[in-house]
Amino acid sequence: MNKYSMSGKLMHKASDHNTKSCEVEKWVFLPHSDFERLKAKPYQEHEAITAAKDLMFEDETAYHCIMLLDEHGDDGLLIEAEGFDYPRLSMFVPDAALIYERYKTSEAELKLHDMIRDTVEKIAELAHTDKTDFTSADLIDMDEVESLVKNAIVQQLTMRDDITIAKNTDVEIDFQPDIHVEAKELTELKFYCPLKAQRDVQSSFDEEEEFFDDTEELSDYELLEYQSEILDAIEAS
Repeated sequence: MNKYSMSGKLMHKASDHNTKSCEVEKWVFLPHSDFERLKAKPYQEHEAITAAKDLMFEDETAYHCIMLLDEHGDDGLLIEAEGFDYPRLSMFVPDAALIYERYKTSEAELKLHDMIRDTVEKIAELAHTDKTDFTSADLIDMDEVESLVKNAIVQQLTMRDDITIAKNTDVEIDFQPDIHVEAKELTELKFYCPLKAQRDVQSSFDEEEEFFDDTEELSDYELLEYQSEILDAIEAS
């Protein structure tokens, strides 16, 4: 039998397991080595905590925290730094990656999931009455599916940092746009680095009969002259 397993730390003779609401203000992915270091010794500073320390505090209703996620693992660390650069309050969270995926899942996607599950149950039930062939259109409201898919797309777009506006503009007219999206203006960055290109020198002999087979560096003028060939070579490498 398959068994579910998770990472965790059990408390010996725990006096209680009372809880208080924890609101995740920010999700931060850490390199695996950083995550493991904080997991092993939480009482240390980290730049991700420093950058988000203004987001962390406690009020009457909840702890306001950040969730540190292992970018190459499944687990997380829930942190409330109380204004410091290190975890003053922390909790190991097994399978935090699944929680993050659930957080990103829109209500429309959940409804689609429920619709699929209910349809599977309905087909399985009918299959036990010797029915073997089914028409999906008779079991699923395709108009509702289409609406849920559009809403799921829009909600996913609104969560992207590079999108400013995303909304469903469906007016139920065929062949008309039904999703409106506006992207943030991108900032163009140019990076400059010194480039040295060399070419093979034709083999030759000097006056003393010595053999030379070497390369020589191209001049700036020649670099411009052969710019397209150089770029092709870089892209192909």
